[in-house]
Amino acid sequence: SCPSCIPELGEIEVVLQMYKSVKACITLARSDVAQEMLVLVAYIELHDGYDEQAAHAELMKYCRTTLPIYSIPKHFVFMRAATWPLNAARKVDRFLLPAPEETLNAPRVEVNAVSHELAAAGPAFEVVPSFPNLNEFTNSLVEVASSYGLSEADTPLFEMGMTSREIPLFILALRQHTEQQIPFTTFFEHPTLRSLAAHLLTERMGGNAIRNEYCTLSNLSTVKLGGSAGSLPGGVRTAIQSHSQALASGDAIHHQPRWKHDLVSDASASETIRHCGLVSGIGRFDHALFSITIMEARAMDPQQVLLLENGYASLLSSGARRATLAASSVGVFVGITNMDFTVSNIHSPASTFLSTGGAMSIAAGRLSYVMGMQGPCMSVDTACSSSLVAMYIALLANSQECTQALVQAVNIILSPHASLLYASAGLLASDGRCKTFDARANGYVRGEGVGALVLN
Repeated sequence: SCPSCIPELGEIEVVLQMYKSVKACITLARSDVAQEMLVLVAYIELHDGYDEQAAHAELMKYCRTTLPIYSIPKHFVFMRAATWPLNAARKVDRFLLPAPEETLNAPRVEVNAVSHELAAAGPAFEVVPSFPNLNEFTNSLVEVASSYGLSEADTPLFEMGMTSREIPLFILALRQHTEQQIPFTTFFEHPTLRSLAAHLLTERMGGNAIRNEYCTLSNLSTVKLGGSAGSLPGGVRTAIQSHSQALASGDAIHHQPRWKHDLVSDASASETIRHCGLVSGIGRFDHALFSITIMEARAMDPQQVLLLENGYASLLSSGARRATLAASSVGVFVGITNMDFTVSNIHSPASTFLSTGGAMSIAAGRLSYVMGMQGPCMSVDTACSSSLVAMYIALLANSQECTQALVQAVNIILSPHASLLYASAGLLASDGRCKTFDARANGYVRGEGVGALVLN
């Protein structure tokens, strides 16, 4: 097969969502039992007022003029807001999306409507379980689990040898068997098959699984990307450069960290933590552009510098100018968790500039202060999800408190201390390579980066 002829599901979704009648779209490659091959299936939610039959013909015509032939979906499955299956994280559960043949003769039933009818029925409504008792239900789950080498009802799954790679397939098998939604977190809350059976049976007998409403997808059509800027390992500064690096299988891992080797006494640990994806040019800073003195600039965490530079660049790319930013209600939301600069300078002489130069709260406030922006401003530290949570807060604020929201995230590795802790816990790959979903996987490699987005 030709590598350049492999359909890019994300690109197909972007093209389809540009069409006037499409409100939301997800594309999957599904197995076609009849033809014993993978086919493309597009799941479409239409805007109100559009007919599905007419939309199907229009979308096929649209795809033929905008997509290469190998990227045109074979099937279009039309969804409604209440029929998207969601997982525990309130994201669309792609495992539960219906196969095209399942929707051909299926009646259109709104899940929310069914839920309201059940609630109105009151105590007279009774959900009759398929399994009459806990033991029978537990045994049925053990039978499903036996294909994964699990045979004990009262032994935790992970103690019996269940691995994280097997969980998605096992969950899919259980969902098909029980016809109930089972979030990934259920296995941690109910670690044995018996406790899992009791939980699922309680939901089923209580009607919770039936009355559990799917929340509708958030309508974010009014939120638009105004501008962006960033810097990633390998000299990547634009989306096009990032895409080109991925296509070329580019290697952005450095093997010479920013710290001196004599800071790490353990030779084996030193070998492991020396691998890292580094952002170039962090020592260059036009401090005068932001009315910052040379003394203060020298006492600033490089992360604050990068946030200033890239935040300002993203605002400029959105069409904003300093004159229009002053006194504006632009909000700044920063995802930041790394404190290497503060740790590295803990024994340095006391300094006013140093106290603000390493403060996480100041990381978000600098740009607001320099530009005179009056919108909400905050730094967010929720560990690995910091940038995601910052984006979420920005979306909420953008609809209520500010006309524009600048979302930023940064991570620069200046000290070996955190890497040493991760290495001692066995989290880092000793060979400097991430091998996701591979039997050779032995950890991950730390990396740097900074990004900024303007939401209108």
